[in-house]
Amino acid sequence: LKDSIRAKRSRAISDKKSVDLERHAWEMLSAIAKSEGLTLSQAIEKHLNNTYMKIQKNNAELHGKI
Repeated sequence: LKDSIRAKRSRAISDKKSVDLERHAWEMLSAIAKSEGLTLSQAIEKHLNNTYMKIQKNNAELHGKI
């Protein structure tokens, strides 16, 4: 029980999050990451960055922050 509590506290202060992926999604992501010499997180960030930035820009424009 102590180990479980310690692990949970450690995760709580970490900058990491956990996600569940369907097998096919994991296979695709894993293949992309491996072929590019990246971690799974790096592959996600690399391939979603442009879409994320567009969303952030649109949100800022909608709220008058640009």
